[in-house]
Amino acid sequence: MVGTTPIAANVTDNLSGPIKQLLGSREMLTDESAYSSAPANAKINYLEKRIVELQDKVDALKQIIESK
Repeated sequence: MVGTTPIAANVTDNLSGPIKQLLGSREMLTDESAYSSAPANAKINYLEKRIVELQDKVDALKQIIESK
């Protein structure tokens, strides 16, 4: 595009105190058994992974249906 500049966003976690405890690090992970007590970012990462898995399964089902 004309007149635009690409920007790379290398975001680092620089939170402290209670907010950091609530959010957790951006890379934090959790599983189903620890979900309820996990920090917000761990919950987001867990849900994102589950959504991707669900989308893959939906795509596979679409292919099966379309092949019939």
